[in-house]
Amino acid sequence: MKPNKKFTPTRCISFIILSITLAACTPEQQTNIMQGTQNIQSQQGSSTANNSNAAAELPDPALKMQKLVFYYSSPWSELAHLDNGSDNYKKLAGTLARIQTVAARNADARNQLPVVLINGKNQCIDTRSVGLYKHSCQTIKIDYSDEEVSYEFPIEIEAVLSHEWGHHLARTSQLEVSPTEHEIVADCFAGVVFGYYVKNNLISTDEGVKALQMMAQLSNNSEGGIHPNMENRTSAFLGGLAQIAEPAGEYRELYPRYCASLERILDTAKVRSLGLSWKG
Repeated sequence: MKPNKKFTPTRCISFIILSITLAACTPEQQTNIMQGTQNIQSQQGSSTANNSNAAAELPDPALKMQKLVFYYSSPWSELAHLDNGSDNYKKLAGTLARIQTVAARNADARNQLPVVLINGKNQCIDTRSVGLYKHSCQTIKIDYSDEEVSYEFPIEIEAVLSHEWGHHLARTSQLEVSPTEHEIVADCFAGVVFGYYVKNNLISTDEGVKALQMMAQLSNNSEGGIHPNMENRTSAFLGGLAQIAEPAGEYRELYPRYCASLERILDTAKVRSLGLSWKG
C-alpha cells in the first residue's frame, strides 16, 4: 500500500520479521513464493477429501465462507496486477473462518462469519475504503484504492483483511476495550494469522516483510486519532506472529505484553495446533 509518497520501512523492522520467518522456513521455502500460494490453494481440497465424515457433523467453515466473499476485479487498470491474488484473498477468508470457528472463546461468536466485499459494495457500505469493518451488518470492505491510498502487493491486502477480521472477532466476542486497544487487538490477530501462515510454510520471507511494512505504514504517530503508533502496532503484529510461529523464541514476551486482550477472546493454543486440513 502506498500514499502519494512512497513508504520506506526502517531496517530494524524488516530485520525483526526476517529473524522470525527465517527461523520458521527452509531456504528453499524462503525463495519459492509460489510454493506458499499453491499450499494455500490446496487447503480446501485436502480438507474435503480427508474429512468427509467429520464434515457431515461440522461443515468446514472455509466452504461456508466462500459464499460470503464478494470479489470484483480491479476497476483501476494500474492496479490490475492485484487481481493475481484473488484466489488467495478467498482462501485467506476461509482460513480466517476456520480460526474463528475453532479458537474463539465466545461460543456465540464462533459461527458469526462476516461478509467480505473486495472492490464491491452493498446496502450497508457503499463508500470506497482500503480497509473498513462495519459491525451493524458484520461486513468487511476492502478496495484496491480509495483515491488517496493504494495497495502495491496482494499480501498487503491479506494483512488488512486479517486486521479487519480482528475487529469483527472483537466485536462479535463483545470485547469491551478502548478504541485504540481495539486496533491493537486487530493487529495482534493479524499477527496470529500470519504466524499460522509462517508455521505452516504458506508465505515467504518477502511476503512477511511486506505484511509488517503494512502495519507500520498505517501507524499514527500523532497525538490524535485512535490508531496506535508504529512501535505499538508493529510490536502487536510481531507478538501475534511469534505466539504461533515461535512461542518459545526471542520475541515471546511481546504477546503477553501487547496482546492480553486478544487472548481473552481467542485461544491461540488452538490456532497453533490447527493444521491445513479441516478435522471438524
